[in-house]
Amino acid sequence: ASQNIPFTFISRRPNFASITARTISTKPCYPSSVITHFKSFCFLRPYFYSLSARHQPTSVLAMAALLKELESSDRFIDFTRVRSKFEQFLIDNKPFINQLTVRHGSMAKGYRQQKDYLLFILNAFIIGKTQEQILLEMKDHATYRTLVKDPPIKTTKPKKFSGEVRAWAFISKAIENASVCDLCGARLDNRSMQLGHVTDKKDGGVGSGDNAAWEHPFCNSTYKPFLQRERGDSEIA
Repeated sequence: ASQNIPFTFISRRPNFASITARTISTKPCYPSSVITHFKSFCFLRPYFYSLSARHQPTSVLAMAALLKELESSDRFIDFTRVRSKFEQFLIDNKPFINQLTVRHGSMAKGYRQQKDYLLFILNAFIIGKTQEQILLEMKDHATYRTLVKDPPIKTTKPKKFSGEVRAWAFISKAIENASVCDLCGARLDNRSMQLGHVTDKKDGGVGSGDNAAWEHPFCNSTYKPFLQRERGDSEIA
């Protein structure tokens, strides 16, 4: 379990899966294709929880809305190119989401503003900006300049860890040790990954360990063929 996103931690809150699925599947504005693709984004499950282990359904709705927009504009490939950087930004700057929720409200009141924030970050990475450049740009942005990183979680008990510190330590270590997709480099979820061939079977690829690669379902079915066409080869490491 330590090699994957913290399902051990999440399993203490058994309603998570049903809450997440119900949050997006009961919304008629989200087609089944978006819900299906959403399963590939389980690496963000820690992002759907605050550092105090509280579920954040507004973030679930915001991500689903982003996926819907990416689908309608046919930009999943663009997203996948920068997926690992985008994911890392959300993890490194987790307090920003909490502050946006406080500012705009939760659920229907605030998920669109969170979606706009996610799209702002994504678009910046797509055009080649670094995390440092994005943070500098946010300081001058009318909407995001007031967002700040929270100070480290502290406890007033010298010999005991608070629940917040325990949650933060567990999630941080699990994220640090998570497996990553061999194609896009973003974190994998052990409930949503596929074992793919580095060299395709049609090109003589065998079912041996040195020809195996763990990948996101989308990366395996769509991104890999795209890269093969783009590079004009059949071997994508």
